Amino acid sequence: MRENPMENRAPGAVLDMARAREAFGDGEETAEGLALTRSLLARLLPALRGPAPDWEALHAIRGCAALLCDPEAAARMAEQERHLRAGGLAGEGFAEVLCALDTLQDEIDAVLRSRGG
Repeated sequence: MRENPMENRAPGAVLDMARAREAFGDGEETAEGLALTRSLLARLLPALRGPAPDWEALHAIRGCAALLCDPEAAARMAEQERHLRAGGLAGEGFAEVLCALDTLQDEIDAVLRSRGG
């Protein structure tokens, strides 16, 4: 089995992603799926905030946005991921991505609170 570098940076992230995908398998937003996605974001965001942000974390976070059926956010993150892979993601554009991810976390938190989670 191949080592997953994401697991080294964010222990448990791979399992969280698999569980979140399973929870969203029928396309319905569930409290469990939201909680798992929120946990995954919390694990991955530090990998983006460091001095050398990496595209693997952004790719996984883009997966979170897709799980949450937020195609606009997923498309924005896909574009940023392409820039990051090419070595060009920095400054204002990257700050916008981090801001969008913070907003996504806040939205998940609000939904979980409204459901008593």
